Amino acid sequence: MGIFFIADMHFGAEALARRRGFDNAAAMDARIVEHWRKRVSDDDAIWIVGDVGEPGLLSSLPGRKHLVLGNTDTPISRYRSCSAIANIVKSSMFEIADKSLLLIHRPEDAGERHVDLVVHGHIHHRVYPNPRFVCVSVDQTDWAPITGADVLHRARHRENLPA
Repeated sequence: MGIFFIADMHFGAEALARRRGFDNAAAMDARIVEHWRKRVSDDDAIWIVGDVGEPGLLSSLPGRKHLVLGNTDTPISRYRSCSAIANIVKSSMFEIADKSLLLIHRPEDAGERHVDLVVHGHIHHRVYPNPRFVCVSVDQTDWAPITGADVLHRARHRENLPA
């Protein structure tokens, strides 16, 4: 069983799809779905770190899905009624390879929590200035969920960047 992370799919968002360089939301959604299916199996856990968009596509995707609510995941009832989502939280603590991770959608909401890494979405193409923060937005992950090992690799890469 693998563990994957993804954020900011915004399924069905026409205007955002065009800003991302797609002809329409269907093309954007298809790219994300294709890449998800290549990486995730039914036995895997996948943490969606906010901003799902239309939740209907989740039912057709592999993996046990956990949702960390994003700022556009409203009304929450849409996601609570989606049988594809195992649980819904505002944030979650996680541990991978002796590293403590905080999963939260908006990086600025992490506060001063004592964790090794903050895994987030929300900022799409931008990079949060603190090297302990790793963005898993599809805009930064080649439209695909990434593994816990990928998150740790990205964090190590950020720590080695010049200040």
